[in-house]
Amino acid sequence: GNRYIAKRFHLRIEHVRPSKCQQEFKAVVKARDAKRREAKAAGQKAVDIKRQPKGPAEAHTVSAADVQFLQPIPYEFMV
Repeated sequence: GNRYIAKRFHLRIEHVRPSKCQQEFKAVVKARDAKRREAKAAGQKAVDIKRQPKGPAEAHTVSAADVQFLQPIPYEFMV
């Protein structure tokens, strides 16, 4: 519809805390700019400053001695 319903939050000021996502973003930007400045001072042309995704987990072997077999719970029809 075209109506705007105003909403209110009823909470105490002690329970409100500022978001930290902006601080994390600014830290990433500072680190990126520092890398860029170091590369420029060293005379390198381009530095990879983009965020890299977390790679796949390392391979590991699972021991068969620790395997525990479970039995399903029997179904009981309750009336």
